[in-house]
Amino acid sequence: MDNHALRVLEFDKIIARLTECAVSKPARKLCGKISPYSSRRMVLEKLKETTDAVAHMAKKGKPHLSGIDDVSTMVTKADKGGILTPGELLKIADLLYTCRQFTEYFEEKEPDEENSIYLLYKRIVRNDPLEREIKRVVISDEELADDASPELFSIRRSIQRTKDELKSAL
Repeated sequence: MDNHALRVLEFDKIIARLTECAVSKPARKLCGKISPYSSRRMVLEKLKETTDAVAHMAKKGKPHLSGIDDVSTMVTKADKGGILTPGELLKIADLLYTCRQFTEYFEEKEPDEENSIYLLYKRIVRNDPLEREIKRVVISDEELADDASPELFSIRRSIQRTKDELKSAL
């Protein structure tokens, strides 16, 4: 589609309205990159996805999609052996929680495997043990629990012993 057609259709205004409806930063970023499909097959495929999503929401309500941050830089950092901050770990735990909630939203006794959204949902990966472990050991954006690791527990116990010894010496 040429620029003249996009201006006539006020495509920029459509994208702006769509971006306002997006519930996360990554979704808003994707909205800015949308362009019309040139293939009739792709248009029909995406219309079916939209129809299927609307039908599913009519049946089950809107899904809860909070906690979706772009964690790709954090994953890359961890893959390269980098150390994530407690705040970064919490963002990953939030995303894992959202993935779990979203998969639970789609779980059905008799799934409609013809539903294109069902096929997309099946690609979502859950990692409940990792989510639980992060929530267990990360207290806040800046603090880990004493028992986050045996080494940390030992260090903090040693610090506390030293503090106690200093207090009694004073």
